[in-house]
Amino acid sequence: MTERTESVAVEQVESVPPVEQPEPVPPPELAKLLARFRRLCASAAEVALDEGRVAREYLASWQGQGDNYKRAAGVATLVGELQLHSPDVVRPQRIDSLIRHAATYDVLSEATGRNVVSGRGKGAKPSIRVIMAFAPLVERDEARRDEHWQLMAATAERAKALWVEMLDSAAPGTVAESSVNKLVATYKAERATELAKLAQEQPDNQNAQAEARKAQAEADKAAAKLVERDTEPAKPSSKLPKGAGIDDVPAFIYDRVAGSEEPDDLLEGILEGIKGHPALSKRAHRAIDAALVILSRGVAPQETSDSGLAAVA
Repeated sequence: MTERTESVAVEQVESVPPVEQPEPVPPPELAKLLARFRRLCASAAEVALDEGRVAREYLASWQGQGDNYKRAAGVATLVGELQLHSPDVVRPQRIDSLIRHAATYDVLSEATGRNVVSGRGKGAKPSIRVIMAFAPLVERDEARRDEHWQLMAATAERAKALWVEMLDSAAPGTVAESSVNKLVATYKAERATELAKLAQEQPDNQNAQAEARKAQAEADKAAAKLVERDTEPAKPSSKLPKGAGIDDVPAFIYDRVAGSEEPDDLLEGILEGIKGHPALSKRAHRAIDAALVILSRGVAPQETSDSGLAAVA
């Protein structure tokens, strides 16, 4: 005997779409704190410009006392003063950077009659990153002792036009950096072409041949920098890859130093971190102490103080 199974209709239940939860609205206190933090950041940038101006005036007055008052000694005095209020090691390059950035803003503002942005952020000064982007386009007249800064003659008109363009569009620092790099690359390419033509016209002039090769090398380097910025790889991880061994540490440190904007400071931090480790020998401790002493002296190479366009070569 066969059992008979009756089919039972199953009622279809419509799926209910999930209820979208509204985005959480941050409390007003957070917005106020963020606005306050933003104002403090802007104030810090303004203070940095003022520090550069005062440092520039001090060095001009210092050197004005006579030939025995060397610029390097005046810079060393400023380094000592700033070090009293800085948690990081202060080197002469820091003073030179402060002066260069303040001079960049003042020189371009005076040359163009423009010192504030238009449109979004109207009436405010350009960001410190915009000012820093233009820094390679100014130079200090080393023949004078009054800290006279000026636009690089070769790119002065282009720099002034670009400065006005950046202020008119309220451009961020990244756009200014890219634009200045393109300006420099264009100038160097034109210069290389000009010198190559002269070298062809004077095949027996060794100086002309050498200048042409040098100009082409600088143009190639500037062009390569543009490519690097457009295809800039991600910064290396701060941790060793999983499964890495002790033999991978040197390469890891090398990559970190190569990717750092302040490699000397990074090296100093590494040495400070392992200083006094009980596993190290006395010889290793002496080597670390000696290296830290040398790094703390902060002697800047001569060619890096006021390198102008060479800094972006």
